[in-house]
Amino acid sequence: PRVCGSVPRHPQTVWFRASIHCVVHARPTMMNPEMMKAATDMMSKMSPEEMNQMMEMTKKMDPSMMAQAQAMMNNPAMAAQAQQAMQNLSPQELKSRMAGASAAMGGAPAAPKPKSAVEQLKGSSMVIDEEVLSHVERAEALKLKGNTHFKAAEYEAAIGEYEQGCALAEEAIRELSGVDEKAVIELLHACHLNTASCRLKLRQWGEAVEAANTVLRDGPHRKALFRRGQAYQQLARLDEARTDLKKAAAMDRSDATVAAALAEVEKALGVEPSPPPAAPPAAAALAAA
Repeated sequence: PRVCGSVPRHPQTVWFRASIHCVVHARPTMMNPEMMKAATDMMSKMSPEEMNQMMEMTKKMDPSMMAQAQAMMNNPAMAAQAQQAMQNLSPQELKSRMAGASAAMGGAPAAPKPKSAVEQLKGSSMVIDEEVLSHVERAEALKLKGNTHFKAAEYEAAIGEYEQGCALAEEAIRELSGVDEKAVIELLHACHLNTASCRLKLRQWGEAVEAANTVLRDGPHRKALFRRGQAYQQLARLDEARTDLKKAAAMDRSDATVAAALAEVEKALGVEPSPPPAAPPAAAALAAA
């Protein structure tokens, strides 16, 4: 739709996509204070998984969409209409809006929802004990309850649900192997990472480090490195924060959120900004071709 001389048919959709980009990439100059507050309030309703989805969406932001949104933001009447619409969104409408925005940004339908750990175990070639399935099912339910508390800014309550989910997942893992074990380990990691997010919200930096460490004991993990790097930054352990954020940035060169956090730490340290991570050999060969 045109943005000059007429109001877009669904201005809140355009504003929603632009808000994602501006807030995640720390570009407040593109938004007035009221719109920035509305965008921040909108993000507070999201679970950790939805926040991650939002960050992925920003990587596909079409420049023409940003130009359209910028023009809309400069029109007080259009901006006010979009802001009011976003403030009235229910959590379910927000989820629907995210799905639509994700499909529009990617130019294709949203990717199918990944199978849950329980679904993967039920489709396993191995015979899975019913008690193990029950543990995993309960762990997934607790994770979802934790997400509900997180959206409501009830971080202590969310931690309680996530920690119970971790305990059940750990019990199940003892009875599994191979791809079945991997599926439940991913659930376990998600609960620990969500706990780390809660600890950061509560300014419990040491506990956030420990939650991320629990995941990193199983091997490198980009989100765990990012969470721990954030906590180290708040603890003024800037060299350690820089190390973690550099590793996280190298694991996904397109993640502007990690890159921005790394730049902030390096500025505080007074060191030269890190060069962009080298492209994988296959990508470099394609670029050369």
